[in-house]
Formats: sequence, C-alpha cells, structure tokens
Amino acid sequence: MRAVAEEVLSVGGQVIVGDSSGGIVPGDNWTAKALEKAGINKLASELPIQAVNFDTAGVVRYKNPRGGKYEDIYISKAVDDADVVITLPKLKTHTLTVFTGAVKNMYGCVPGGRKAFYHKVAPSVPEFSGYLVDVFEKSRPHLAIMDAIIGMEGDGPSAGSPRKIHAIIASCDSVAVDSVACSLVGINPTRVEMLVQAQARNLGMMDLSKISIIGPFESLKLSDFKAKKQSPWIPAFLGRKVLSWWQTYPIIDQEKCIMCKICYNSCPIKIITDNGQALLIDHKRCIQCYCCHELCPKHAIFLKSSPIARLVQRLRGR
Repeated sequence: MRAVAEEVLSVGGQVIVGDSSGGIVPGDNWTAKALEKAGINKLASELPIQAVNFDTAGVVRYKNPRGGKYEDIYISKAVDDADVVITLPKLKTHTLTVFTGAVKNMYGCVPGGRKAFYHKVAPSVPEFSGYLVDVFEKSRPHLAIMDAIIGMEGDGPSAGSPRKIHAIIASCDSVAVDSVACSLVGINPTRVEMLVQAQARNLGMMDLSKISIIGPFESLKLSDFKAKKQSPWIPAFLGRKVLSWWQTYPIIDQEKCIMCKICYNSCPIKIITDNGQALLIDHKRCIQCYCCHELCPKHAIFLKSSPIARLVQRLRGR
C-alpha cells in the first residue's frame, strides 16, 4: 500500500485510502479498528494521504438496472468521487464464493450494514455473486494490484492459513487478475460464480487463453494449495425441505467463544440468540451467508456439512 501511494504521489495525485469492514457492532466502529490495525492510519500519518472510513464518508445510491430484490446499489461517496480507483486485494479462499480477490474486494465500497442486508436478500451463491458484480460494475477499478506474496488457503477469508505464493498480479482488468490468481493456485476460475457472471456482462476476461500473462506464471503454480470446498447449493425452487438436507451450517464452539457478540450483531437476519450463558444459532432459519464464521476473531465458529452435502462433495471430488 505504501509503494502504491508513493507512486501516485510522485505523479501529483491525491491519495485517499479507505474501506468498509464486515462487522456490525453497536457502539463499536469496526472499520475504524480495521484501519488502525492494518496500519493505514499510521501510513496516513507518515505520508500526505487521507485514511477514510467508508461507513461514515457518505454514500451514493444507484438504481440497479437489473432490478429484482435489490433495486438500489449503495457505494461510498469517497469511491464515487475518485477520478481513479485502484484496488489492492489479497489472494484468499472464501467459504461462500470459493475465492476472493479483485472483484469481491470492491464489496468494501458498500458502507456499513448494507453488506449484511444483501446477504439476506441474495442468500444463494448465484444471487449473491450477481450482486457482487453489480457493485463491481458501479465501482469498477481502473487498476487492480493483487498481493499474493502471502495468500490464504483453507477456510478463508478469515479462518484459513497463510500460504506463501510469491506473486504480485496486476492488470487494468480485475476479472483477469482474479482468473490468473485462481489458476495459479489450482482453482478453476469457472468455479467462481462472480467471475463467470462478470465475464458474461463483458466486465472482464476470465479465459486464460485470451489473457496475455507477463512473468513466471508456470513456475509459480502451486499443486498443493488447499482451496475451500464451497458449500454445495441446489436451485431454490426445490424447496426449503430438500435444501436442509444439502447445506453446510455454522456451529459455535462454546469452549472457544468469548461472547464478544460480533456474530450476534453482524447476522443479517438476526437468528443468533443470547441466552445469557451462550450464543446459539437457529439453523432452521440460517441463510448460510457465513458472516459469523468470517468475522469471528477467535475462530470459534466452524462449518459442518449435512451428510448429503458431505457425500456429494466426495462424489464430486471437491
């Protein structure tokens, strides 16, 4: 981040660095903590740049041309006002979307609790991926520089394990960046629904045969990278009954839980209850957005697949 900021400053640009983090905790500014912990505030004190909390920097509303259940798209005003947008993602696995990189990184432009709301109205992978692409289209970065020096494998994006990848991937095409990154770690880009939808909307290129790759791509490939096995999904029209046989649910490890209530406050449909002694998840109403799993600071929430889901995963070799 420092290197990119210094390069922009060297050509006379004004630099704003910002984000909106995932957690929603009443009375506690989660994004402010993230800016501090990530060293962004420190960087802003050392360079003539501005650190901005997208939760409190104002918002711009766009009508979604696709309509549907989420007609409005909300983007941070700081992003909307920028002449040039540069996104700096990390390479990580993701429980829901398989992979998170340059495209999904733009979800950080959606202020505050709207992120949880869209998990609620777009609970399936295809629906949620479609909304991610909607946000990406409205906040489309001019340049993506992915830090894959050290990425994350396993149960990403927060409970995975660091993995040395030794790569930096950059392009004006964020979809191409993500597709190359996926291929680098053995993930077929076609498994990542948001990339499939982004290419279908002509927002970038996913086909590696049509992407010019400069650098030691083949020598950096990993054959033993632990990609997250995405929770299997079936069409919604088959009904909630069948769906309950198929899915993967978050489970709270009560021994690890410190009752911080980040999961409780962040759940988009409020199905985590506090009985005074423990936090409990109502699996009958769980939409499997995995926000709780993603945000738990103690990794006290793990994912458990139903027997049918585990069988299907084994049969599909995933």
